Amino acid sequence: MDVSYAFKILRNHKQKNYDPASHFLLDSVCAHAGNGLTRNSSTTGSLVAHLAADSNTFWATGTAGTCTGIFKPIWLAQEILPELGSIPKGIYNPETLWWQHEKLHRSILKDYSKVSLYQENRN
Repeated sequence: MDVSYAFKILRNHKQKNYDPASHFLLDSVCAHAGNGLTRNSSTTGSLVAHLAADSNTFWATGTAGTCTGIFKPIWLAQEILPELGSIPKGIYNPETLWWQHEKLHRSILKDYSKVSLYQENRN
C-alpha cells in the first residue's frame, strides 16, 4: 500500500465504466449525490495519511468529488495548509477553491466520460 494506491481506493466507483446516473444506491467509496430518495448526499472530501519515522505527510482534496479532486500535501509544521483561497460559504463564490471545483465536478457528472481527459495527469 502506498499513497497513490490510497488515492485510487478513495476514487473507486466499483465499476469500470462508471456513470453517476446508472446506480440507485450510495454503494461506492467515491459517492455522488443523485436522486433525492436514496442518493441524497455525497463524498465531501478525502484524506490520506502517509506516516513515516522521519516525517508525516497528509494528503487532502479539500473539495467534494474525490474522483475529480486533486490531493494536496499537508505537513503539521509551520505552514500547515497550502494556500486554498477564500473560505467557502453556503452560496456560490467563484473565488473559492471548493466552489471552483464544484463547478467542474457537476459538469463532469453530466458526462462522466470527460473525467478521463485529465485523470491520468493528476495526483
